[in-house]
Amino acid sequence: MQGYPGAVGGEVCQSVRRWRLLICAAAIVSAAVLGAAPAMAASGGVRIANVTRDRVSLPLTLRGPWRFQMVGLRWRGSGQVEVRAALGRTWTRWLPGSQEAPAWVGAAGRVQLRRSGSGPVHRLRVSFIDTPPQPAAGHGLMPATTLRPAIITRAGWGANESLRRGPPEYAPALKMVFVHHTDTASLYPCSDSARIVRGIYAYHVLANGWNDIGYNFLIDRCGHVFEGRYGGITRPVVGAHARGFNTGSAGIAMIGTFTSTPPTRAARRSLRELIAWRLDLAHVDPTSKVLMTTATGNERFPPGTRLRLRAVSGHRDTGATSCPGAALYRLLPRIAASARRIGLPKIFNPRVKGSLRRLGQDGVAPIRFRATLSATAAWTLTVRGPDGVVATRNGHGDTVDWTWPGAVPLLAGGAYRWTLATAGARPVRLALGTLPDWGVAGVPVSVSGDIASGGVADLLASDGHVLVTGGEPSQFVTTDHVDLTQAQFAAATMVGASLRTVAGDQVVTIELWDYATSSWISAGSCRAVADNRCDVLIGASQGQFGQWLPGASAIEVRVRYTAAGPMTVDRARSTAMG
Repeated sequence: MQGYPGAVGGEVCQSVRRWRLLICAAAIVSAAVLGAAPAMAASGGVRIANVTRDRVSLPLTLRGPWRFQMVGLRWRGSGQVEVRAALGRTWTRWLPGSQEAPAWVGAAGRVQLRRSGSGPVHRLRVSFIDTPPQPAAGHGLMPATTLRPAIITRAGWGANESLRRGPPEYAPALKMVFVHHTDTASLYPCSDSARIVRGIYAYHVLANGWNDIGYNFLIDRCGHVFEGRYGGITRPVVGAHARGFNTGSAGIAMIGTFTSTPPTRAARRSLRELIAWRLDLAHVDPTSKVLMTTATGNERFPPGTRLRLRAVSGHRDTGATSCPGAALYRLLPRIAASARRIGLPKIFNPRVKGSLRRLGQDGVAPIRFRATLSATAAWTLTVRGPDGVVATRNGHGDTVDWTWPGAVPLLAGGAYRWTLATAGARPVRLALGTLPDWGVAGVPVSVSGDIASGGVADLLASDGHVLVTGGEPSQFVTTDHVDLTQAQFAAATMVGASLRTVAGDQVVTIELWDYATSSWISAGSCRAVADNRCDVLIGASQGQFGQWLPGASAIEVRVRYTAAGPMTVDRARSTAMG
């Protein structure tokens, strides 16, 4: 059991010592003792009163601090608790106590609790929840599509966004769904479903101390689908529904208890359609199995446990619980198979082996692309970079397996993506990675200027053989060859030069010859310090700082170095980048 919140967001919580009563509200409320009606400062807010007892003697009758519609229970121990409620003399039927979500009991003023089974029950907390009705938001429904059921948004069911305690977290990708039941009454007016969802939301935040409602989606008995945790229904939002396995999964809660009776036909239809749509967004086959690893662990599995789970699993597959109830759990394979058939054709399990690793300006290490199609069909796989399409592969079949050699005339630095498409299916659009800018160095083939000693050979490596200039100021010019094609050099965005001196400490000005205007252009200056390298770069366009040498298959670059005094240079280079 988690600790109880104090003052949270916009609500006020007060503890009353005798009953250990904690009263909270989604809107600000005045403190109240048990049995007194608190006055609300704003209408329409959800109110919660928590009663806790360390030592419990069951059966037990408690009167709520106000008229309530939902009851939440938390306890420690292996025993089970049942609950019923009444407004006047008529009690509801006994409901199994759930630590998953609060029970909808309708309008009530008091509850009775009794033990179910022989195990101990202690540290009991009872949450009385008042969730008043409110007008539905006119913009709160996302209409159904051919694949997706209609979804009532958070605005549509009246989520109080000021309750959320933190921003959403996202997994790298969605891999599976967990199906839950709220383990509460299955018979309720569907007109009250939004009130139930608001009550679960407030309970998860105000009573459990979570950041938000735990589930990503909820479905009522009439098949209405509700957006759960904030963050975007198409994004892999990390929920709080399957401890240890929340990352990479979505939680779908069926409102009700399905131990012996399955959900209604409408609810099952919405569950199938929701799973079909949400897993198709992630290109996951609902009938497949996926590998999940728990980083945090839970009551069943220690941290680091790797499990191969069905893509449509029940909460009981990873948690110490009977959720989602036996009657619903045994339907999951059939529901998954039906979800797979909805909206065909589909592309499943797109994956990449290898990553972008530059081998040069014109190549990366080979990358293997694979995927499965729901039926034999023609397909097209495309690799795109910052400058457009760099590779395309067409094929036919129910599997995709292609290794891109990675060699093209030029691979610019920037973001790369890959797409996979087949007629009628939702296309795959995934990031491949980011390549750094390429850079190619050129070496001097000739040198001229105020040379006191040395020559070209002394500038090719940092080996102690030096070229020395004379005069004050001093200057020398190199003609370098850069091993690039004409197209590659034309695509270069930066050109520059560098030198390494072994003596002195002075500013060196570096200029590049502009072949388009037949003039020297300053690329910048830097401090040449003994045993250090001095570098400059300048933006280039259309190969203005180079000249194509057809016979040499290289680019000629001319660089001029000028300093106030003599230079002792051990190495010189020109550079093209893009």
